Amino acid sequence: MEPSFLALRESLLPRMRETRLVGDNTRHSRKDNLQAIQRLIEGHWHYTFGIEGLRIGPPEEILRQISEITGCSSDIHYEEGGGHISAEKAFGALLEAAGRLKECRGKVFLGTGHPGSLLDFYLKLQRVLERNGLEIFVPLHGALDVHREVDSIEKVSVVEDRASILHSHEVEVGNVALGNSPDISLAFCDHAYAGACLNKKIPLIVIMDTNDPAFAVAKSQGMDLTIIPMDDNRPMNAYQPALELLEAVLQG
Repeated sequence: MEPSFLALRESLLPRMRETRLVGDNTRHSRKDNLQAIQRLIEGHWHYTFGIEGLRIGPPEEILRQISEITGCSSDIHYEEGGGHISAEKAFGALLEAAGRLKECRGKVFLGTGHPGSLLDFYLKLQRVLERNGLEIFVPLHGALDVHREVDSIEKVSVVEDRASILHSHEVEVGNVALGNSPDISLAFCDHAYAGACLNKKIPLIVIMDTNDPAFAVAKSQGMDLTIIPMDDNRPMNAYQPALELLEAVLQG
């Protein structure tokens, strides 16, 4: 790691822990996370994110795949406490993501199914990318059903019901926003937007919380994604250290 990144590490890792993007006792408990594995095995759409071609193994194997990304215990019998995300693993994943963004020569897609916490992060990321010469794909709009629309705020795709911006896991959200997606070189998104990108073979950077096991399985199968393990349920300003790291690498 270059000296400049060592300084960033010393500066940003404590802040990532302080804002609880990482560390012990993240929002989803250990029992919740094990239950998410079981729901994935059962094929529930809320946990598959609509990702096609997932080969789902036994819970012990899925937990091992998650542990490689988050640093949590791989003991399937351990059920105590909250979720765990290694600060070092999150920092390394952010560096990898920044490197992919820096090398990108085409349009970048941004979308969030978790706007209550992550929308501000994506809006600021859009501006960071544009300042550094990257072009952002303009998401498509369309009706999801009679009550909900796939829309965008600036160039970040979201789902709304004409009164509120909504949380969503449905892969159709991403399908609407992406359309035929011929001009997208890289996506940075979460939840069902990420599922749609994987189905369309769009190279992906995805934010993964401890109860999102489908992305760990997809990574283990060789799908083209960089996974950033972070708690996706923190206050909007908690993500500033992650944003600063991405920007520092892009400007370096």
